[in-house]
Amino acid sequence: MRNFIRLSSLRIQDCIVVALRCSHVDFLSGPLLVEIVDECRREGATSVVFDFPPDATIDQPGALALARASALLGGRGALRLSGLGTRARALIRSVCRSDGIFLVEWWGDGVELPAKAPSNEVPPQEALPKAA
Repeated sequence: MRNFIRLSSLRIQDCIVVALRCSHVDFLSGPLLVEIVDECRREGATSVVFDFPPDATIDQPGALALARASALLGGRGALRLSGLGTRARALIRSVCRSDGIFLVEWWGDGVELPAKAPSNEVPPQEALPKAA
């Protein structure tokens, strides 16, 4: 497909970020995005971030395909889209209002990190009984 290239993928914990060169999300490229989400889900991802170029456009069949992809992940904002222009964002908001697709400015904003980093501290040991 001429207008669709998967550039790279990056896994951060249970989130997979997919960088795309996709000039138009439509009835042809939409199913490919659904396949990518399904592949990520089979690899154990609970959330996926698609990083689009700012000039990417989306039509209604493409937006509906993204809604299906979100449903594969269970909705609740598990599919995040970054890098889209104003018109594409407006269409996603109008077509996918309740499908739990989050729109973020930068792909890093779509990756959830734990609230507190794990500590390297050794927990204090309980006091040992004193020898008599």
